[in-house]
Amino acid sequence: MTLPELTAIYPPGTFLAPRLEDPSAKWVPSDLHAVEFMTANLIACAGGFPMLVHKAAMSPDGLELMERCGVNIGSAIETYETPDDYHNALMRRIEDGQTAVFVYPSSVQLPEKKAALVASDCLAHLNNKQNIAQLSGPENIPRRRTIDNGSRDQRDTLVAPIALKIATNEPNAGGLDVAICRRRRHIDRALSRFADAETLIAEELIEAVRNWCVQFAVTADGTVCEIGATEQICIRSGIHAGNLYAVDASPEENVLTIGRSIAEAGSKLGFRGLCGFDILLDRHGKAFVIDLNFRPVSSSAFLYEALRRSNLGTGARFARLAFCRSEGTLAQMIRRCDQGFRDGWIIPLATFEPEFGGLKGGTARMRLMIVADSLKVLHRREQSLAGCGVDFVHMPNRFEQLKHWFRNVI
Repeated sequence: MTLPELTAIYPPGTFLAPRLEDPSAKWVPSDLHAVEFMTANLIACAGGFPMLVHKAAMSPDGLELMERCGVNIGSAIETYETPDDYHNALMRRIEDGQTAVFVYPSSVQLPEKKAALVASDCLAHLNNKQNIAQLSGPENIPRRRTIDNGSRDQRDTLVAPIALKIATNEPNAGGLDVAICRRRRHIDRALSRFADAETLIAEELIEAVRNWCVQFAVTADGTVCEIGATEQICIRSGIHAGNLYAVDASPEENVLTIGRSIAEAGSKLGFRGLCGFDILLDRHGKAFVIDLNFRPVSSSAFLYEALRRSNLGTGARFARLAFCRSEGTLAQMIRRCDQGFRDGWIIPLATFEPEFGGLKGGTARMRLMIVADSLKVLHRREQSLAGCGVDFVHMPNRFEQLKHWFRNVI
């Protein structure tokens, strides 16, 4: 399967404006380094599509490593260093007649509507969890009800286990607006964390056997095409910690059918571009939509690269996306992991060197693809990477999966 290039998905004259501009956004990563690193999500599959990316993600050490590992870096990337630099670059392009592809709803005052490919109010509506039933069909979501967070009586009716979510038009990402509550104490913690939210969603907690992120593209004329799917790796609290791609695995037909219908619903409302939807499958084969991301997701470049290498005959049976960080500089992090890069089982999809980007403090970061021809070897390579002093969330092994299942059954 050959995926369409971004220049074929987005109309001519558009450019990616990926930065989260709202400094007061509560339901997305608040760490400045994380905010700036997210702008590099698509550099490994950008091709000739123009985009703004923070300078820290384009350091000489990082670019040399990606080229050495055979990753094709975007050819039309413009770097910026400060939020003001980003805003100036954004407005300069718009004044030159280009159209911005915003990843998050933008608070920038635009000179005219056509300055944005998708209007911010449309993005806000599509990504608000309160509207999932409208877009995917009420029969395709877990049982849920809305809670007025200002009402003590309504909050007291919450009973575990549930998934507690925030209904908001504000930017949201990374699972920071979701809490998996298996015990009453988890609900209490979530209510404390979500104290600033006006409306909550109390959703039936689905014990899933598969957790898919299915991705689609909505092209300029509104046509929907399938991009692919990976399984999601999440920690028990619900925070997303990576993805798993398997050559021989694909979502069940009902998952793909529902995903396509969601993309088509978004297309009718004016969405254009890459999008990805989180769909669970329970042990009875029933599919449940739990989150909609009408924007490029963190695994988009990972899926593109895995499929590209598979088409070239250089891919492995399994690939795992890991969000990694390490104390010290990026150069030091690269040296610690160098054998894995040389042996070809670690592939960098994005790197981040704070000092090069004018950011003080912080740690080096990388988005890495770990590849192997068996899950056993993949787990072993995760252990090797961790032994290099790299921090990331490991995939659960078979024993951990069984323990998790047994705990939930009891």
